[in-house]
Amino acid sequence: MATFIIRKAISADIDNILKIDNFALQNTLRSELILQSINSDKCFVANKFGFIVGYVTFDKSFFMQNFIQFLLVAPEHRKCGIAQELLVNVENNCVGKLFTSCNKSNRVAQQLFLKTGFVESGIIDNLDLNDPEIIFFKKMKDQL
Repeated sequence: MATFIIRKAISADIDNILKIDNFALQNTLRSELILQSINSDKCFVANKFGFIVGYVTFDKSFFMQNFIQFLLVAPEHRKCGIAQELLVNVENNCVGKLFTSCNKSNRVAQQLFLKTGFVESGIIDNLDLNDPEIIFFKKMKDQL
């Protein structure tokens, strides 16, 4: 099993991030948000064999609180700890509260968040038809 490294993303990474995120490839707003995160040092990538195989972005868009906006690992590289390590890197760069969310149908993400110490913090209906959004919360250290 090959190892991977997590590092801050740079603007040159955007094309490789889009290669693993089909939705962002077709959605200009999402790709712009990813690039914004990169430019503000709020994006980490997982690199394996010189290829980007996962990424995470975070910001303060959720009631001015830290919020993990996007977390994605390429399907062929899942289940080997990459998402968990991406989360750790976000946590190491946040103080106070950290939130994230996923659809109720996304059991894999729910298990990941619970496994890494997040707790359910609420539900938002009416974002996606018949698939509520579950909000997760984790208390971070008080100082960087």
